[in-house]
Amino acid sequence: MKTYFVYYTQNLKDIRKGYVGMTIRIKKYMLSGQYKYLGTDKDLLNDIKLLGKDNFLRTNLLSSTDKNEAKFWEGFYVRTLKTHISQGGYNKDFNGGVYPNPVTQKGRKIMSEKKKGTIPANKGKKMSPQENEENRQRNIGRKQSKETIKKRNESLKKVIRTSEWNEHIRLSKLGDKNPMKNHIITKEEHKRRSDSLKGKNKYPRTQEQKDKIRNTLLNKPRFKCEYCDKSFIEYYYNKYHGDNCKQTNI
Repeated sequence: MKTYFVYYTQNLKDIRKGYVGMTIRIKKYMLSGQYKYLGTDKDLLNDIKLLGKDNFLRTNLLSSTDKNEAKFWEGFYVRTLKTHISQGGYNKDFNGGVYPNPVTQKGRKIMSEKKKGTIPANKGKKMSPQENEENRQRNIGRKQSKETIKKRNESLKKVIRTSEWNEHIRLSKLGDKNPMKNHIITKEEHKRRSDSLKGKNKYPRTQEQKDKIRNTLLNKPRFKCEYCDKSFIEYYYNKYHGDNCKQTNI
């Protein structure tokens, strides 16, 4: 059976600063005086890193097998011990979470409304550039499991994009809206990309795919360059031949 502990962590360098939290750590560890769990609040962890664990003391206030009851007493001790950030402490919420009082059952209506989605949470809320950067830094180097990738790919297969949606995306990237418009690839970048792909065949093609590409290119109309007397498809003729041919000045 799970046991929930409500604890109080005090900053011994500044006894006015404290933190009340709830955890579900293993019972024998929480009751052991050698276990140095102090909490997970960011400001608290920053002070622990700065001052050291020896300057903080955790006291177990109570334990319960009922999560709602433990949450209620967490909020009770936040208000009683005055550990809210507005009172000089570390806690960001006076209630320690919105859970019903185990005696009066107050708060159950709020919980049921949250589950139904009638109370707006963060829907439509835009994150600040600082929050976006924090999320980006947090995800650097994080690898997704094969199960997560497979699940995402399966969900994307069910998405059907209409022609109107594709046209909307196309128009959103035209002209000045194109994110790559002013992007210049240097010679060093070209060389780096070329070297990274040498000897690699990340997406091997079948013989059927190769024949299809070959036939498509052979059936395209060709244009003869008046300077080098060779024929090319329209793309290469416009880019490297005609007025752009290297033999125009020979």
